[in-house]
Amino acid sequence: MPIRVIAQDMTGADVILGRGTTVSAGGICLFALANIAVGSQVDVEFIDSHCDTVARVSGIVRNRNVYLYGVEFLIDS
Repeated sequence: MPIRVIAQDMTGADVILGRGTTVSAGGICLFALANIAVGSQVDVEFIDSHCDTVARVSGIVRNRNVYLYGVEFLIDS
């Protein structure tokens, strides 16, 4: 599925286009041509191609293998 990853750094926010490969209730594995550090907080936007709805969730990058990232969703208490 197409996604956008919004990563904050010292100079502002970068919006990175990517692909979600696997998603669960707790997180997502995604592919993005980016250099995002493990431990970084990111926002992931899921793009629905059938309507104009965009879902946005926050998460923490927990692991990385080249351009594959494991992101754990943050759940508000």
